[in-house]
Amino acid sequence: PEKYLSQKDNFCTFIYSNPGPKKRTEFFHKLSKYKFVHSAGKYLNNIGGPLPGFEKEKRDYISKFKFTFAFENSKHDGYTTEKILDPLLMGSIPLYWGNELVYKDFNPKSFLNYNDFSNDEGFIEKIIEYDNNKNLYLEMLSEPPFENNNINEFVDNNNIKKRLKQIVETDIEPI
Repeated sequence: PEKYLSQKDNFCTFIYSNPGPKKRTEFFHKLSKYKFVHSAGKYLNNIGGPLPGFEKEKRDYISKFKFTFAFENSKHDGYTTEKILDPLLMGSIPLYWGNELVYKDFNPKSFLNYNDFSNDEGFIEKIIEYDNNKNLYLEMLSEPPFENNNINEFVDNNNIKKRLKQIVETDIEPI
């Protein structure tokens, strides 16, 4: 964690190409009042243009930031995308909004979850607390992405294969 933190030159990044949910845009503007949030996607870009490539460039870029916006495109139980995983893999704390059951997929001690707060201001206060408290930040950064550092049942290869087999072999009438 100390090594990751020493490589961080910037506060927070926001990498999106579409407006997505209104909540994401509103929160971007509110958090930007605290400190500059680098928007490196096509949407709300404020760094002189979007990242030239995507996956590799995106992950390398994320690694330079203490925090990364991880707001899903929509909020549904069970709907979790790479938006939380990319920053976790790159040593940046995700600022997550979306699936209220995300704690079943990822270690809740490894990210800041909007769902734990009643409003934007409470979430921003917590982000500021982590930004200004090195020990608190390093404690979260030290947490493994998965609970007890074990991949959960939802991403276990055998369970995925069983589910895919069930989908393919089930005779259902198309909608």
